[in-house]
Amino acid sequence: MGLPMKEQLKFDENNFYPGRLRESGIGITYQRMIWKGLFAAIEVMPQLKTYIDSNARKIGNGFKLYSSYHLGISSHFSKNGFI
Repeated sequence: MGLPMKEQLKFDENNFYPGRLRESGIGITYQRMIWKGLFAAIEVMPQLKTYIDSNARKIGNGFKLYSSYHLGISSHFSKNGFI
């Protein structure tokens, strides 16, 4: 994440972060049935990031807000087959 598309496609190990990254957070999801099995969902997850160098020293903090949106159809199996 955060790399230009050309560099992501090359997958060059020189672009790797030399230390570690720790992320922690709690996500919230809301799902709503709209009409005859059609549903919409939204997920929001704020995360605090801690950057650690290769010598195990903390070198910085960060914040990331992850969100996703979904629209889908809910269905289930029954004795008579797929509904």
